[in-house]
Amino acid sequence: MGLDLSDDLAHYLFRAGKYHAGHGPRHIHVPEIYVTGAISLAQASFASYLASEMTDAALVAHALTGWNKLLTMHLHLMTAGYRAARALDEGDFSVEVALFGRLRDLTGRRKVTVRLAESERAEHVLRKFFDYFPEVRAEVFDVGWDDDYRLDDRGTPWLTTRRVYRARRDWNIRLNGRNIEYAGGLTAPISPGDEVSVFPPGR
Repeated sequence: MGLDLSDDLAHYLFRAGKYHAGHGPRHIHVPEIYVTGAISLAQASFASYLASEMTDAALVAHALTGWNKLLTMHLHLMTAGYRAARALDEGDFSVEVALFGRLRDLTGRRKVTVRLAESERAEHVLRKFFDYFPEVRAEVFDVGWDDDYRLDDRGTPWLTTRRVYRARRDWNIRLNGRNIEYAGGLTAPISPGDEVSVFPPGR
């Protein structure tokens, strides 16, 4: 059996997760537990097939270890897509994210509807959008790392490192036509009917 570990497979599995959340052409929602169950059934089937074809129990166990790793990766990617799509649909009201330039080509969309809770702000709109379209992050952000010293339960300093995304220069995000930096930044409150626009450099 050939194994596909390409970026294309990752995109396919993430998209499959979004489809299970009702974001496919037929808008059918398949609860997350059923997807997990399907992977479990596939693993059980592999175990049965391998046991019937191989007489060496140690070899069967070794093969199943590999399949378990692969299928767990598949499940993780589908679950990430599913949860990103569900998050996009959860909230008390809707706002539109308007896309321009290269973002239209990358997403295949001119606008995306994002639902928000009453207390959520501009940063939540952008987080939901970029979680739904992770392939766009590399276009808009540079990845950096922040170091932070924290104390554990015994008071011992512990270095933690976390990934952060910093917007590349000249990307322009606007809230109702106004540069978001002058409208309250990422903590700007969002109201029903607001529009967030994302412009690439040169616009």
